[in-house]
Amino acid sequence: MKKFFTLFTCIFMLSIRLEAQVQLSNLPVQQPIHGCWYNPDTQEWLLGFFKNFAIYEDDIWLYQSMNIRKGKVEITLEKGNESRMIKLKFDNKQDSICTAILPDKRQLKLTRHSTQPEFKCKDHRTFIDNGYYIDSVTLIGYLQHTERTSPFSISIPNFYTDEEDTYYADIDSQGCFRITFPVINTTSVFLDWGKEGIHIYDVVEPGEKIFLYHDYATNRTQFMGKNARLHTELRNYALYPPNKEYSIYVPYYDKTLSHEEFMQKLKDIYQTKVNILKGYTDKYPSLSDRFMQYIQSGYTMDLASYLMQRRFALRRGFNKDFFDKPYADYVDSLYNRLPQPYTLQRNTNSFLRDYLGYYNSIFSTAITLGNIEVLRYLDQKQIHPLNKQQKEDLLAYEHAIDFSILGKHYGKDSLEIDSLALPYKEGMLRTNELLNDSSILHLCQQYQSLIPFLMNKKEIDDQLICFEQVKASPILKEWIVTKAFYNNMEYKRKELDEKILEYFKQLVTHQEFRSTIMNRQETYIALSKQEMNYP
Repeated sequence: MKKFFTLFTCIFMLSIRLEAQVQLSNLPVQQPIHGCWYNPDTQEWLLGFFKNFAIYEDDIWLYQSMNIRKGKVEITLEKGNESRMIKLKFDNKQDSICTAILPDKRQLKLTRHSTQPEFKCKDHRTFIDNGYYIDSVTLIGYLQHTERTSPFSISIPNFYTDEEDTYYADIDSQGCFRITFPVINTTSVFLDWGKEGIHIYDVVEPGEKIFLYHDYATNRTQFMGKNARLHTELRNYALYPPNKEYSIYVPYYDKTLSHEEFMQKLKDIYQTKVNILKGYTDKYPSLSDRFMQYIQSGYTMDLASYLMQRRFALRRGFNKDFFDKPYADYVDSLYNRLPQPYTLQRNTNSFLRDYLGYYNSIFSTAITLGNIEVLRYLDQKQIHPLNKQQKEDLLAYEHAIDFSILGKHYGKDSLEIDSLALPYKEGMLRTNELLNDSSILHLCQQYQSLIPFLMNKKEIDDQLICFEQVKASPILKEWIVTKAFYNNMEYKRKELDEKILEYFKQLVTHQEFRSTIMNRQETYIALSKQEMNYP
């Protein structure tokens, strides 16, 4: 009897599964539920019914049961151990309007549309700034009517290395995928930027969950989630014909143009983009505040980034030249308009790299002299303090030596070298006397063992000289300092010296930035302990 009961139970359960499969396979003709359903008050996409699954609460749910009677549908959805019951009651006259009773007991009017309806209500939300701590974003997707074999890709700018971090999600046989990837704050992303991709330029917030639906047959894209409106607005604007046509144009610095001409050319491009946006906002006046902030700040950072790319048209090496004052002042004004958080726009990263690099090049020298670094160290530690004149003379001495070495390297004659080094001559003579003083020679000899550390420290400090002239918020400064130490480690492909690591800890207090360096430090220490047959 027990065996019979077990066999009967198995057959019964199998019959339920087969019945469910029949219902799923017949779903496309089970009108009127198939399609995407929206809240007509907020234009929010709440429900999607497809052949083999439903979209609800920003995720994919399977059909556990479906009871369809005239004018009414009762559906039970399942996902793992969870289940949800949804009841729909349709309008007597239109099958594209229904009343839904949702699992949270909300009773809402829903309308079915073939495309995302226009958002009419205001949205004054601002972007999240989590203080630059690692969090994650979960992206779930359904790509309909495609036989692509390539994975879905997500590319995020790495704000330590100035490169892109790319993550991949495999797409299953039904066109579905799921991926969770790390972000350090609200940041711009390239979604599916590949040969078979749908090419979405977007922005994501830490902790966000996004559902993305794309139909290759109609090129329709829409989103579900707390920021679905923003993602939809950005996607629609990217496909707006005037913007789409103009966005492919990327200006390149032209050495034949003067600084003033080049700057005006970029200002004209910027104004054209602003005019396109103005035409779009006139057409859709209810666009969200975040959409406006993101697009406008993006245009500003594009302008700033292209302007600073011109630094590579400047004469470098011996007898450098620099931007004239109007050009530098205008770029300075753009620096003072950096969008918040700093990770919001990917071009902020390239702009800061060139902008701060430009100011570093003004003050830094191509040489590092061991005894001079010892004197600076002794001054910093108050072991042998230097007066203001002596500090200026040390810098003058370096610049004069710089001109001499670089001049010979570039084949300049001695008269030209001497004329350029003339402003530094008196400081150089005074420094010569200082360096040859017996007590100074004794001190330098006493601290000779520090020179490797001080030379390494100078390599890092040369990337931070900019802050003597450029004002920066504490968080921005610590971020740039972290980048300097990170890049120093990556360039040498080895862990930081303990003294250099302690120096980093003196400069950076932000725990996430500290963790970034410490994690990389541990990686290189582990590598250094590995045995290699062919090191």
